Amino acid sequence: MRDEFRRLFEELPIGATVLTPDQEILFVNSAFCNYLGYSSEELVGEPILAFTEFYDRRKLERGLEELYNGDRKYLELETSYICKDGTRVWGYPVRMLHPNPAAEERDTILMLVVDITERRRLEEQLRHTERMSALGLLAGSIAHDFNNVLTVVATFVSLLEVHPEDDVMIAEGIDKIRTSVERGKQLTQQLLEFGRRESSMVERIDINGFLEDIQSMFKRVLPANIQLELHLSDNQPQVVTDEGRMHQLLMNLVLNARDAIEDGGTISIETMSVTGADEDVPGAASLGDGEYTRIRVCDTGHGISSKLLPQVFEPYFTTKGQEGTGLGLTTVYGIVEEDKGYIRVDSREGEGTCFDIFLPASSEARRDEGPGRGSSRLTM
Repeated sequence: MRDEFRRLFEELPIGATVLTPDQEILFVNSAFCNYLGYSSEELVGEPILAFTEFYDRRKLERGLEELYNGDRKYLELETSYICKDGTRVWGYPVRMLHPNPAAEERDTILMLVVDITERRRLEEQLRHTERMSALGLLAGSIAHDFNNVLTVVATFVSLLEVHPEDDVMIAEGIDKIRTSVERGKQLTQQLLEFGRRESSMVERIDINGFLEDIQSMFKRVLPANIQLELHLSDNQPQVVTDEGRMHQLLMNLVLNARDAIEDGGTISIETMSVTGADEDVPGAASLGDGEYTRIRVCDTGHGISSKLLPQVFEPYFTTKGQEGTGLGLTTVYGIVEEDKGYIRVDSREGEGTCFDIFLPASSEARRDEGPGRGSSRLTM
């Protein structure tokens, strides 16, 4: 490494390493050593993928290959790493450069990493807080239905006590009680599934079937003067995520739409499959390789002013006064980003709001983020 860069390289407050064409660590600074808990002697000569979380290895390996092949000049990629003590940390490379301007070995990559572990932890806390808030609303609605279940059971138990020898009454009562108990089990399961904190396994989900299964949950949190409409694509679009995150993303958007409608209106959810080549789909040009599913959630509410629109994804920003937490759309943004997706919002004051979420339909789909990291786009 050139002498004029060596001192700067070592004194950088963020992690820095130089990688060979074989993806091995050639140089590493103290910040990167402290980040992973290894000494420089333990890191130099080892492949960077050996310290990368297993499900992030493929995307990092592919990005490095594209750099060496000349398919891109730089790479920005959020990845997770395993420290020497076994703990997991998150890093966001500020920039990976090839050829490397800081080393005499030009056929190397300069990799700069910022520790974002604390930010990720706070994001998870935000998502958990918002999940619990939505769960409270859902629980209140389900409590009413559960009371109806108990009323049916109690009524037929009383009838059976009055007519203990009436075979027809006994058969009908047992059937009604069994049906009510099954209904109660379904309501309980909805609460358990929505309230769980741990993520399930990431998998392909048939988003149409998923929406049809949970639309009753959405309707429970909507007043009678708001209609929920599903407009589902015929080609069975899929997304790669886990059901817990998808529950939370959609519930937050539906609750946000509900709060934007004052005197009755409509919330619509639309699905369709898209690729980056779909020029007629707003936002599709920002997608990378592979297939994506667009989930569009629109409302006929009061809309968002052009002055406030750029702030909608900021933590604790709310237009609901003391009634809002300001975490709902921040949570949505975090989920979309975690799933390597893309989100845009289109709103005009007095004309309603639409959120377009593009999520990968397969593990091979990826978005070329270019020089900017943020996944949101605002249309005014």
